Amino acid sequence: MTKQQLDYSIKTKKLPYTFWQLINHFYPVIVIGLIPIIFSGLYICGKLSDLPSNISYITASTMLILFALSIFLFTRQLDRLKFKTIANTLTRHEIEATVRKVADELAWNIETINERFIVARTEPGFFSGSYGELITILIGARQVLINSVCDPDKTTSVVSMGRNKKNEERLIEEIKKANIKIQDQNHK
Repeated sequence: MTKQQLDYSIKTKKLPYTFWQLINHFYPVIVIGLIPIIFSGLYICGKLSDLPSNISYITASTMLILFALSIFLFTRQLDRLKFKTIANTLTRHEIEATVRKVADELAWNIETINERFIVARTEPGFFSGSYGELITILIGARQVLINSVCDPDKTTSVVSMGRNKKNEERLIEEIKKANIKIQDQNHK
């Protein structure tokens, strides 16, 4: 993650994807959305050229459903790019220790650790229902930003079988526990 990508992520609270990663992430939306767009274009061209059009109610309904589904999938995929924010009172090293604990528990491969962020990936097996997840943790003075998405550098995956949610929730839970522990120690 470059400094520009990090600054973008902190400012927008969204993952910084490259163009091709965005195409991969939104691929299901593109495929499902193109069907009604192409069909509508063909229908309009037929009307403009006075060709007979035999559009059935079922066909029109199907195109409407596909268009609605593509909008729904688009908003879901867009939401998946957003970071979860958690208040933080931990030091940089305490956060790293917490991330390492969760990484060991959930079989993450930590790729990058520096002062401002940690990046990890998973490598699930063939029958797991997922091609892998990308876990990104941004470390701020008062907050930690956490995101887990289907790995944008691998085959497109519409679902992670709950792994992304589990990754985020487990890390948030451990950070909250560590925050409470530190606060309790400071009050004694």
